[in-house]
Amino acid sequence: MGTVAPGDPKLTTLFHSAMEIWLKALPDIPLVQFYHRNPGQHDLLDQLPDATNPYINSANWHRTCELVLLGIKSAAA
Repeated sequence: MGTVAPGDPKLTTLFHSAMEIWLKALPDIPLVQFYHRNPGQHDLLDQLPDATNPYINSANWHRTCELVLLGIKSAAA
């Protein structure tokens, strides 16, 4: 699928073929857990989430970005 153009009708056929394979293998149980730990500009901004202030995961793009935006302050202030 990665080599097929987004508008190509072949993509739909490949998707359905992939779903047939995946659905037969359900339940799909993850064997590893991926931790998001993204760096922040702590020298410029205070109150970013980190190990000492873990109010959310540092991967804050999913439903929690507003928490960071409302809580950060300039480190120079």
